[in-house]
Amino acid sequence: MIRRARHFILAIILTLATWGFAAEVSAEPAPVLRKNITVQGEAVRLGDIFDGAGVDADAIVAYAPAPGRRAIFDANWLTRTAAEYGLPWKAASRLDRVAVERASTIVAQTEIEAALRDELARRGYGREYELILNNTALRIHVPVEQAATIAIESLAIQQRGERLTAVLRIPADDPAARRVNVSGRFFAVVGIPVAARLLPRGERIAAQDITVKQVRASTIQGDIVTDPAALIGLAPRRALSAGMPILATELGQPILVRRGRPVTMTFTRNNMTLTATGRALDDGSLGDLVQVRNTKTLRTIDATVTGADRVVVGNRGQLALNTGISR
Repeated sequence: MIRRARHFILAIILTLATWGFAAEVSAEPAPVLRKNITVQGEAVRLGDIFDGAGVDADAIVAYAPAPGRRAIFDANWLTRTAAEYGLPWKAASRLDRVAVERASTIVAQTEIEAALRDELARRGYGREYELILNNTALRIHVPVEQAATIAIESLAIQQRGERLTAVLRIPADDPAARRVNVSGRFFAVVGIPVAARLLPRGERIAAQDITVKQVRASTIQGDIVTDPAALIGLAPRRALSAGMPILATELGQPILVRRGRPVTMTFTRNNMTLTATGRALDDGSLGDLVQVRNTKTLRTIDATVTGADRVVVGNRGQLALNTGISR
């Protein structure tokens, strides 16, 4: 009898111990506060704020901030929310808080400009223009769960004042989406030839010396050269800076004879050609009359420029060739 009682008591003890162990194993871990979180959608849920929120993890406890914005939930709010859902958590201090940010996709100014250019092209304006928006730091946050698309609801252009105003809907497929007002300037542009490098006075302009630059059409004056081909073979009357518009009055023929440099003087008469060496006293282009000093006789004569470092002497200059001539 006593032995049976002992076995019964031992069984009870073992059963209670087993129940206690099972209860300890099945106990849920204490919830842990998440300090910085990012959510998608319009709601903040209990499980977003607490790890180990249990069966109520999907319960909505607050509205999410606007896309790209943050909301702060303080210690008092957190303590009340935990108590409401029976979570064994209390704020340790007033410094306990949660920062909630709503995930977003950013639509930048460059994308807005591209959408406006597409609309302008559709209306027949092409793409040869300069577009400057007044909204210099335009960044639109779109919910990450929506497509970051742009619709042009309205677009008005004042060509005389070169002004543009538009209303955009972002995202494009959401009738209730945010409307964005933008404004700016709209300038027609043309390509004009400019010097690709510093062009010295009198140097013959070649194709590689020219590049095309886009400028506002309203800045083009009547004497600005607009055709690159019109520059080839000419020369600046003064040095031309790189990248600057070129005036027709700034151009002339290339300098073929330069002051102080040796030239070949030629005189032709009755099928006889005489040549001598001289030194130019003036700069001269093709056909210009310049003064040349014979390096042998030291006489100064007038001569006509016919090529690079070459001049032709007229009848009056024949005597200056008396010394050092060759036939």
